[in-house]
Amino acid sequence: MLYRHVGHADRTGMQALRQPTTYCPTSARCADRWFLAALVAITLAALSLRLYHLGYESLDMDELVQVKGYSLSPYGLVMWAAIMGQPILDYVIGATLWRAGLAGTDAAVRIPAVLFGTGGVLLFGLWSRQIAGRGVGLSAAVFLAVCPFHIILSQQARQYTLFLFFALATLMVFDRARRLRSTGAWILFSVTLLALLMTRWVGPHVITIGISGYTIAMWAAAHRSRDPISIDREKGNLYATTAAMTVPYLVSIPMYVLILQQSRGAVSRNFSHWIFRACDHLADAFFATFAGYSARTVFGSHSPEGWFVAAAIILLIVGSIQLVRQSFRPYNRHSAIFLASLYSFPILFAAIYACLTGAMAKPQYLLLLVLPVFLSLAIAAKIVRDTLATRSPLAGKFAFAVIVCGISVTMYSSSVDCLQTQDKRDWRAAMTYLREHASASDAFAVAASDTVPAAFVPLAYGKHRYGIPQAKFLPIRQSTQASVLMGEKWQRPASATWVLVYTDRMYLGYDQIRPPTTSVPAMRIHRFNGLFLIESRAANTAAGQLMDAIALLYRDLPSARSLIAPALLQAKYLKATGQHLAARRSLGEAFRQCRDEREVAILGELIETDSEPVNWIDARADATPTP
Repeated sequence: MLYRHVGHADRTGMQALRQPTTYCPTSARCADRWFLAALVAITLAALSLRLYHLGYESLDMDELVQVKGYSLSPYGLVMWAAIMGQPILDYVIGATLWRAGLAGTDAAVRIPAVLFGTGGVLLFGLWSRQIAGRGVGLSAAVFLAVCPFHIILSQQARQYTLFLFFALATLMVFDRARRLRSTGAWILFSVTLLALLMTRWVGPHVITIGISGYTIAMWAAAHRSRDPISIDREKGNLYATTAAMTVPYLVSIPMYVLILQQSRGAVSRNFSHWIFRACDHLADAFFATFAGYSARTVFGSHSPEGWFVAAAIILLIVGSIQLVRQSFRPYNRHSAIFLASLYSFPILFAAIYACLTGAMAKPQYLLLLVLPVFLSLAIAAKIVRDTLATRSPLAGKFAFAVIVCGISVTMYSSSVDCLQTQDKRDWRAAMTYLREHASASDAFAVAASDTVPAAFVPLAYGKHRYGIPQAKFLPIRQSTQASVLMGEKWQRPASATWVLVYTDRMYLGYDQIRPPTTSVPAMRIHRFNGLFLIESRAANTAAGQLMDAIALLYRDLPSARSLIAPALLQAKYLKATGQHLAARRSLGEAFRQCRDEREVAILGELIETDSEPVNWIDARADATPTP
């Protein structure tokens, strides 16, 4: 309760009494109610945006692989999560819904991501209000509610919004535990931290570094103040924080040991240029925050307007400076905890992934970047309002509304564009076509890119969720031996041969060019938004049909829009059947498909592993790589 001393003399001339009076607690409670009502309305609006077109697109490759694990036994689920390089929490939630019969559709398996994404909006509004007031809390919540980056990742059956939710929850519960200093509060913090550790395998540790740093800094500040009460309090908080963090880490050790066993080759020994990679990672995530992350741009996003980016950067700098200033003021623990835990996160996390070779640096790994960005923008808008309000309160309010609405409307427009644009591979449509047109006597193959991880190959084409039982797919990669295609299964006559082709190059939009109509009546190419389904009904053997179909796709598409592995495989097949001249031409085509010298070097290494490399030496002379 705020007090002010008011001198009051009675009629008898007695000495003035100093009586406490309050600044209208009823008005404060009314303002709190309005804040909560507005925050609930923002949260409901966020929920509706995240439910819009939820099942419009089929599951993407990562989602398909994750959903495959839901039907496994508990032990199998744990091992599957470790193989995928992730802790278990998201898999447990999905498996629970699966066993309850609530995960049978594409939209249903994405519901947990939607709910945790919406919950993150609510927690962010409450936390921002504690840091900088009601206006900042509502503004920050609005920014996150309409953020296209957050909306898109709230519609993926993955761990991104789950991690963001528990990161916010952990920080808020940690703040509460330090304030209450009760056993129950510290136990709740420990449980929340355990949930956070079970969401991602790298990100949570950066959060705990921030919490640890803040705790140690407060303990050191208490010692410098030489105040016995502060020293005793911070000493107790240090011990309690250490104990509460140790227990969940001990519980998490088995899971992390399994993950590390499956990811032993992830850390690179070559750290050259890592700082540039980290900066690129941060820049990509920053642009994605305002314009949305597209599956077509692995290392980037839709490009927002230049003026909007410039204005956002200026406001971000102003708000960040103010947050840093108020974090060093006494007793402003909310700002200090947020600063220590979340402002360091994007920089440290980007640096970590810049040193990894087994994990591709994607903008969604830095989803947590939106929290410090949006809080800083909201604080900057408040600074503008307060500055102008000294001369004209109406002008201050107007400027605040213009900034908040300008940022929100721009991001909302980007969100609508992203939600209405289909840019994932349409596995569902491709498999539905197969179900309607393929027969049990047909032969099936899937041609994957060399850059697709080996663990994805048997499952990523969606057969297990959308396909038909008789579709016995054979994954075709550069490691596939030509002898496999020359076996009895592939030599026998088949009614038709189906080849499903997908490549990482679809992210660059190359698949959006429709192949020309083939002149071969027995072959057709069907395009399903990121996938090519080749239908071959030629009279020759199934293996021959497979190779002819792949060669046909290469001929119809520009050379730089194909993939290396099947061309190399075709060369191996032709060589194994004695067609050496044709094999050399096929290998020359593989060289023409290389985008740069790095891919040329990779292809050269693959060729050198062949049992008779001398026959391939001059193949590059037949082609000039297309950058």
